[in-house]
This record gives sequence, C-alpha cells and structure tokens, in this order.
Amino acid sequence: MGSLIKIIFIFLLLIISSYSQNLNKVTLQLQWLNQFQFAGYYIAKEKGFYKDLGLEVEILPYKSNTDILKNVVSKKVDFATGRTSLLVHKNNGYEIVALAAIFQQSPAALLVTNDKINSPYDLKNKRIMISADAITSASYMAMLFSEGVMSESILIQKHSYNLDDLINGKTDAIASYISNEPHSLKKRGVKYKFFHPKDYGFDFYGDILYTSKQLLKNDPKTVESFTNASLKGWTYAFDNINKTAKIIFEKYNTQNKTLDELIFEGETLKKLAYDKNKEIGHISEEKFSEIAKVYRVLGLIRKDYKLDDFIHCIHCTRELKLTKEESDWLEKNKTIKLGTNKEWNPIEFFDNNGIYSGIAAGYLNLIEEKLEIKLQVEENAYWHEMIEKIRNQKLDMFLAIVNTPNRNKYMNFTNSYLQFPTVIVTRDDIGYIKNLKQLSNKKIAVERNFYTHELIKKYNEEINLIPVNTTKEALEKVYNGLAYAYIGALPNTGHFIKELKYTNLKINGEAPFKTNLSFSTRKDLTILNSILEKTLNSITQEEHDEIYNKWINIKYEPRSDYKLLSIISIIILLILIAFYYRNKSLKTITETDTLTKIANRRKLDSFLEIEMERSIRNNFTLSIAMIDIDFFKKINDTYGHKIGDEVLIKLSHVLNKHIRKYDLVGRWGGEEFLIVCPNSDLIQIISLCKKLQELIAKIKIKKQKDINITVSCGIAQYSKNESIDDFIYRADTELYKAKNNGRNCIYPLI
Repeated sequence: MGSLIKIIFIFLLLIISSYSQNLNKVTLQLQWLNQFQFAGYYIAKEKGFYKDLGLEVEILPYKSNTDILKNVVSKKVDFATGRTSLLVHKNNGYEIVALAAIFQQSPAALLVTNDKINSPYDLKNKRIMISADAITSASYMAMLFSEGVMSESILIQKHSYNLDDLINGKTDAIASYISNEPHSLKKRGVKYKFFHPKDYGFDFYGDILYTSKQLLKNDPKTVESFTNASLKGWTYAFDNINKTAKIIFEKYNTQNKTLDELIFEGETLKKLAYDKNKEIGHISEEKFSEIAKVYRVLGLIRKDYKLDDFIHCIHCTRELKLTKEESDWLEKNKTIKLGTNKEWNPIEFFDNNGIYSGIAAGYLNLIEEKLEIKLQVEENAYWHEMIEKIRNQKLDMFLAIVNTPNRNKYMNFTNSYLQFPTVIVTRDDIGYIKNLKQLSNKKIAVERNFYTHELIKKYNEEINLIPVNTTKEALEKVYNGLAYAYIGALPNTGHFIKELKYTNLKINGEAPFKTNLSFSTRKDLTILNSILEKTLNSITQEEHDEIYNKWINIKYEPRSDYKLLSIISIIILLILIAFYYRNKSLKTITETDTLTKIANRRKLDSFLEIEMERSIRNNFTLSIAMIDIDFFKKINDTYGHKIGDEVLIKLSHVLNKHIRKYDLVGRWGGEEFLIVCPNSDLIQIISLCKKLQELIAKIKIKKQKDINITVSCGIAQYSKNESIDDFIYRADTELYKAKNNGRNCIYPLI
C-alpha cells in the first residue's frame, strides 16, 4: 500500500512539474515605489489570474538605475508600466505599444506646506523637487507654464522622496501622488495644499501598461492574456480594497506603509481608475492626441508626430460582434422604419432633390454598411408627427434625437455620440441672457415636441412657450417680434440665421442643457437598441470626425454690414467650441473673447468651478465682482458700435493689467465683466474695485475725448455648498443695487 501511495505521489509531482514547465514565463517591470499603485498586478499573481491563462509572471521591483524603456524594447522584460511620456518616446522611434491606462486621471500633483503659496503662480522663483526629465514632468511644467511660471524661474531639485525636506523648508514643493503624501502629512498634523494639473486643464493618463511592438507581433496571445489577467486583478483590487491592502502589507510592502495608509491609497486611486462606462483600462487615441498637443507646445514632440500603431487596447476594440439572437432578429426584420426631421440642417434634412442628408445621414450609411441592412427612411412629416408615430409604434427608430425623461417612457436610447451647445437667440437690441430665469413670462418659440419643449420648463415653468413646426418658423417669430427668443441647437440655429439673412438676430446666451445626440428605438425593440449601441461603439474616431467635418462647416462672404459680421463671428466661435467638444485643455480659441482678448464666459465658468472646489477643499476665501459699464447703450447709440468696441477693449486691458496674477477677469456678456479672486474676502475685492474704478475713469478714447467711462460693481463672497448660479446671482443682485443707486458705485456697502 505504501509503495502505491509513493508511486501516486511521484506521478502527481510529474504532472505538476509538467504543468509548471508549460506555463509561459513573462516579466513585468514596475516603474515606481508606491504600493497600492500596482495592486492589480500583485492580485493577478496572488489569485492565480495569470496562471489561469497559462502565464508565469515575475514582477520586477523598481530600481532607480534601470532603463526600463530600453529593457522593454530589447526584450529583456516583456511588460512595464509608464507615464504618458511614452508617446514622446514612440515619436522618437521607440517601437512600443500602449495596452491599458490604469488611471484615467493621473494622481500626480505638486504638494506644498507653505501657507504663503496659494497657487502655482506663487511657485515662481521657488524650489521644486521634481524629476529633472522634462518629458516625465510635462504635466507639472504645463500647469506652471499655463499659470505664467516659466521653467527658468524655478529651481529644480533632485527628488529625495523625503517629506521632511518639504516640512523643514529644504524645498518649497514636491512632486507627489494625491494618494500618498497628503495622507502622511495629515497624520502628522501638517497643513498642506496640492496643485493638481487636472484642475488646470492638463488631464493626463496615469500608469500605462505597455509592451514592445515586437512582442505584440510575435505573440499576440500572450499580450492579450497578460492584459486581461492584469485588468481582472485591478477589478478585484478595487472591489476588495481592504483584502488587497492586507496582501500588499504582508507580502509587497517595500515602503513599510501602515495598513491604514495602504487602504487610503486604494480608496483614492479607485476614484481615478474608472472611465465613464465604469470600466478599467480604457485608453483612446483621442485623449492621447490632446496630451500630444501639450508635449508639442512644450517642445518635446515633433510637429509631424503620429500615433499610428501606438495604442492596442484589448478592451477598446472597434470590431462589431452581434449575438446569434441579434443576428437572427436582423434576419427576420427586413423592414426597419427610420423617423426623420425634414428641416434640421445640418444635423438632419432632405435636400432639394429629396435626398436624406446631414450628420444623421452619415451615421445611416455607416449602420447600413456595418450591419448589411437597408433602413426605410420616413419623410414628409413634421417632427411632432414623427414623435407621435413612434409612440403609436408606426416607426422603429431615430438617428438624431436628444434623450429626455419623458421620451424615456416610450423609447430606449444609446449613448450620446455628439454634443452641441443649446443656444438662445434674440433680436440684437436685447441684452445678454445669463440664464433662463431672465425669460420668465417671455414668449419663447420652440419646435413642437422638441427636446427643448420639454427641458425648458424643467428650468423655468414661468416661460411662455410658443410651439411651432420648424426652426424656420421659430426664428421668423423672433425676427418679426412675435417671440422674445428662440432656444435650439447651435448648428441649425447658425445655419438658418445665415440662410434667412436675419441680420437683426444674434446668439445671445446658452441654455443650461446640451444638445446630446443619440440613436433611439421604440421601447419594445430592446434588441434593436442593443444592436445600435454595439454599432455605435464600433465606429472609429476617424469615422466620427469625417461625418462631423463634412457637415459642420459654415462659409460666408465678408460684408460691410457690421451687425451681420457680429452675428457670423459669434456663430463661428460657437461652432469651433462644438468642434472641440471633447477637448479639455489647450483650447485658447474656446476660452477667449474674440473682441477683448480676455477670458470668455466658458473659461470663467470653468475657472470658477475649480476655485469653488479648491475653496471648499482648503477652506480658502473666494470672491467675485460683477462689473457693468454705465450707460453703455448710450455710448453705442451716440458714437456708434466702433467706439463702443474701443471702450470694451480699453476697459478690458485695464482690468486684465491690474488684477493679481492668480485672479481671472473675463467678459461675461455684452458690457458686463466678471472678476474671480481666489483667497480674497469682501474687503479685499472692494478695495480692488475702487482702484479699478479710478483707473477706468482715466480711460481716453481717441476722437471722442468727451466720453467719460464709469462702472458699477456688485460683489459677493462664496459660501460653502453654494451653487455657481446662486453665487453669480448674489453678485448680480448687488450689481443691480449699484445701478439703481446712482451707478459708479460698489455694492454691498461696507
């Protein structure tokens, strides 16, 4: 019996040995010291996720003197983790491929403890412990550069990775991760602030898994298996942070962190890991293109850079794969009826020859090609009639429609594929519309059963809506004075203002909701909605861009009519905003007022939102000043718009020149300006406004020296948990008090 057991035992050992030898051995090189930052790989190894896919993985620890990139390219190691600077190396000839971005937002930030440093600008002529490599510190340098701090005005120190150097004043700022050092400082009772490049428009990926192009070519199965197992490890790690932290604490704790520190690190990193679809590892050429622009501006990448073959996203495949049930459904349902809007140029319309055209038609062609089907296009009905048809199940789907709560009752929607601003159009003698509250008891023209018809009431029930059949009819009512305003999508609004030559109309504000286009189906056709969602996901960015660029293109002939030029200039600006609808950084054209060259309302909104978050996080004061030029309409009426423009330009120059470096001034609309002052209370900002009033009074206009310029100011200091709208509203209320009490004054009175 004993001999039999011995034979069985030897046999089992041989099986295990054979299995072990059949595992494909690969190596992963880590690039940093942090612990939970690599939790997914540790978990994939510990839980056997790699072994389940036939891989035996050796995780190599970080070594400061190792050239990891060269090791990957020379095949000394198979996989590694890196920064977004990998695309610079790719541009410089390194044959590498990005596989997954573990963090959709980089946790990298500059950390300070000096209470006199309140913004990146305050780091001018200061010491910073940061990588001396300009490539790897690009997000920091871009943030500093954008705040007016040039590289020559800071002293770069070698990073000691010792927090005591920051606390004891041996340096003024250190490069850190928001998941690590801040927690350590908090435990030690040290007050701190951090400046996150993301808050300044530089939204980079963090921790990119990559390999060599040669390995992907020679062994794609290993690359796919390793990536899948790693992402599975990350999913487990973030779903089980406490358990994962304990594993790292017991087996991989090279930095001797406490269990509490590891748990905090995991919880912080989890917030940065998931994309909008709640998936880990997503990576896109579009975002890398935006990052490349930053490197281009910093001179780290060539003008002719290309991202060809740089991204191999296992979970971002564009291949369209239908289930058998979905394929069978398409086979049985040969007639799918498509509802259309016959006059929504350039989104969707029928041309003079009756041919279905526009953006939606571009997606129709792609759907028919990818699914190998033919849709039946329904026409010759107004939009509200099309809506009734799909309610009554006489139609199956739409290709250009906005998802609303009411429509969800009888339709299913895909994700949005395109977004435009929803704009407010008025006659040109009406002042800027800041929000829909200003339209109370006003007659507003909208297309019947349009998304605007439903959503406007959600924001202001006191608006008197006038339903019409088409955009043309709506604009005609505004043009003839039968309606106060029209609210609709930017592209068709601009198209019809130009086509109809309505020179007394202008785009005069933006609604609080966007025009988010989606595909939709009847509520009972859930399988068709699933098919359309998969088809949409299979469409490449190049295909999206080709459709967009074909139809969003307004051309015009220069005219001497000043009003028409103003209208077209605004339309072109907003069209450009729409064109860059996904871009979040380095978009000067969308952040600058075309006339005054200072910040526009979009930039002000973004800046104010960031400063409000920072005010809450660091308990800073924050104040704003709403400034209005007194009797500006009289200046325009008396001296003409050219002189009025000169007044706006010169006043903007004074405001921009005499605010602090970390304040922001912008044109809020018309003759109104907004100044955002971080770290300022009411007394400080009132003092600033008094100084500005004195300087503005000294402005002289050539050829019209008798013009005396004064301004009224409304001030507000931010209260925690207050919304942007309420914050602005309080400043606006104080401005009206100033105007109603003689102008050329500042409210509140202190």
